[in-house]
Amino acid sequence: MRGFVCLLPLLLCGCIVKTAVDVVTLPVRATVGVAKAVTPNHAKEDRKRGRAERKAEKRATNDAKHGDDDGAPPNQP
Repeated sequence: MRGFVCLLPLLLCGCIVKTAVDVVTLPVRATVGVAKAVTPNHAKEDRKRGRAERKAEKRATNDAKHGDDDGAPPNQP
């Protein structure tokens, strides 16, 4: 029992330090979360742009293979 009483301050010290670290880092974590929520995600825009480019490229190759019906030059991006 006496050994447990001697170790108790050491155990509680670790808990107190962890709580202090959590309290100090909480505003930083909150700020990062808000910044991530506010900044736009460019991945979705990149996918849309890539899809549009592939579609235009496919249309151009189909026009080149089969020829235009109206005789106009193919659309240039």
